[in-house]
Amino acid sequence: MANLNYRGNGAWGTGLGRPLTSAEIDTNMYQLNTTSQNKMPNSSGELGTYFWTSTDSFSVNNGGVGLYFNVAARASAATVTFTSGNIPVTAGGPFTAAIDALVGSYAGTPLYVDVQYYDNNGTLIQDGANHDFVGINGSTYVTAAFTETVPANATQAQIRLVATNATWSFIRWRRVKVSLTETFNTAFNTDGSLYPLTGQDWSWSNRHVFNGGVNNSVAAGTVSGVSPGRNGTLPDLLWKKVDAPADQKLWDAQQSDTQLTFRAINDAWSTTSNWLTVTRSGATVNAIATTVRPTFNGNTAWDAGNFNPTLYAALASATFTGAVSLSYASPALTLNSAAAGQQRSININTNGSGRWQFGATSGAEGGSNAGSDFFVARYSDAGAFIDSPFIINRATAAASFTGTVTAGNNIQVNGTTADRFVSISANAGQIRGLNFQTAGSARWQISVGNVAEGGSNAGSNLNFARYSDAGAFIENVLSFNRASGSGTVYRPFVVDTNTAAVDSTISLNGAAAKNKVLYLQTNGLSRWSVASDNSAEGGSNAGSNFAITRYSDAGSGVDNPFIINRSTGVATLSKRPVFGIYSPWDNGNLNPFIGAAGGGDESDLAVNVFQSRLVANYTAGANGIVMVFANLHIEIGSAPSGVDVLARISVYDTVSASVVATGFQTVVTLGPWVNGGNTTGSAGNVTPWLATGGLVTGRLYQIRIECMKNQPVGPIYPRTMNLSWFGY
Repeated sequence: MANLNYRGNGAWGTGLGRPLTSAEIDTNMYQLNTTSQNKMPNSSGELGTYFWTSTDSFSVNNGGVGLYFNVAARASAATVTFTSGNIPVTAGGPFTAAIDALVGSYAGTPLYVDVQYYDNNGTLIQDGANHDFVGINGSTYVTAAFTETVPANATQAQIRLVATNATWSFIRWRRVKVSLTETFNTAFNTDGSLYPLTGQDWSWSNRHVFNGGVNNSVAAGTVSGVSPGRNGTLPDLLWKKVDAPADQKLWDAQQSDTQLTFRAINDAWSTTSNWLTVTRSGATVNAIATTVRPTFNGNTAWDAGNFNPTLYAALASATFTGAVSLSYASPALTLNSAAAGQQRSININTNGSGRWQFGATSGAEGGSNAGSDFFVARYSDAGAFIDSPFIINRATAAASFTGTVTAGNNIQVNGTTADRFVSISANAGQIRGLNFQTAGSARWQISVGNVAEGGSNAGSNLNFARYSDAGAFIENVLSFNRASGSGTVYRPFVVDTNTAAVDSTISLNGAAAKNKVLYLQTNGLSRWSVASDNSAEGGSNAGSNFAITRYSDAGSGVDNPFIINRSTGVATLSKRPVFGIYSPWDNGNLNPFIGAAGGGDESDLAVNVFQSRLVANYTAGANGIVMVFANLHIEIGSAPSGVDVLARISVYDTVSASVVATGFQTVVTLGPWVNGGNTTGSAGNVTPWLATGGLVTGRLYQIRIECMKNQPVGPIYPRTMNLSWFGY
């Protein structure tokens, strides 16, 4: 790029006589927001002689019209040509230019301006028409303005100012303007050269602002590239690749007040898809959101949508709070010790206290398959080791039992005249049962459960369980409590009392602070439940409240839309109901602000001047409406005669410092009042009121009682003043 020189003295001060620095150019010379650019010196400063060249000498001068070029006088006929620097053009587009010139005592062929067009190689393609200056002799500049069509293959042009076979006392020209709207929307002046926005490399040392529209009209262009500007009022940066597949040509980034959004746009600019949104607060980035899950080196990122760390156990010291199953072909559970002589076992606990343990012992492996024997160990209620009732020696396969073992193949009970029983005996807390099998595979089991027998007939309840075709336990379908005799059915059943002609009832019985629930499910997933909840029963009918619960599609509880408190009978709805098509009012959508105030200034009333005697602060509600009622008792200190007491309510805006509403005046007329010969004392009440709207929500106002008397008698006192209001 060429240097810019500020040589002579002018509007910028004393000339420097050297090239300007980049900072001086950036601060003073760039102009990006017009569609035409001055190429000649003007009153804003000198651009130097870089733009114009000639075989003849000329100078830069400063006068009343600003800076201009000047050619010295010629007494004999001369021909001179002054040529501008290269100007980029678009083939087939218009080239519009204007130049101001002034001559003195000019004689000869008319002074004219023309344009020469060149291709990329600098080859002259066309010399444009001559555009003469008319009426140019005198003291006023004359403008030659013209528009030409840029010829085919032309990429740059030069403006020439030509004087042919002429004499003059002076030739001056200034303010050369060239419209570049066909090449790019805004003309640029960078270090004295013009550049189109296509086919060039660009660099700037100063800030540039692009304020043109970026929208579907720009996107419809036929050139790949980047378009900065605005989409509506939002800054936008648009990328376009014209040879990309359909609806894959356009991307943009758009800035709002708090977000930077990256979008994919279809070719018609009718559909956009946000794929990345960055949200900020001040200089802090609060969130980065993507609409698709990213991948890292081909690997999909984990997030809350596809990974829940609470569902996975740690590699060491993990605790499982639910059932654990291995479901795959030939499942196996391996307990591997680091070396022989270390016990490997599985513990079965109750509330963290050992009950059973089985595994391989810690006996040394001394060869010949010795050591690491299989064992089953039992533990006390306190979790202390009792013994190993069952051990299998790994070397010999010998099994040993420390307790009584009864084994057999078929068990047959025959009887003729005497009763016969099958007894299954075990310690309390052990399951005793009968299995019904098909080809060795369980189908049903009747058993006594392992609930501890704690006295009062508790424990050893009877259960009926069903099994799958593969002999796997499915569930208990019926249970009987030994202490209460009550039965529990775990599957649908029909209560048919039609033939017995009695009431049909179903009871859900449970302990205090336990849920008693009726579930309504879809494919085993809860949708609704009706229950007596697990709130504690602490007396006075408290606890076990009635609740209706709703569940998500996954069967997880959402909330309780309806609750009835058993103690108070109060029903609570979590959502506002709808009556027909109408929603009822409540303090969620109609929130009146209710307030009251009393006291105030009870001194003698002023004459014919309203004074504020009681003032209360009020913050306007959501709808900006307030209704105010007041009462004040009038007491007199001497016998009045035909005096009126007037009172009113006003609302004062503390922000605008003005009264925004005044109520009607309420009047009480006082005359002589006799009570047993006493002509002083109470005289009556005044009850002004006011209703107004249009208050600003959240703004602080003052509600005032204002009163006066219309005659200079008295004293007359306002007593027991009070205000009450409600707003919404």
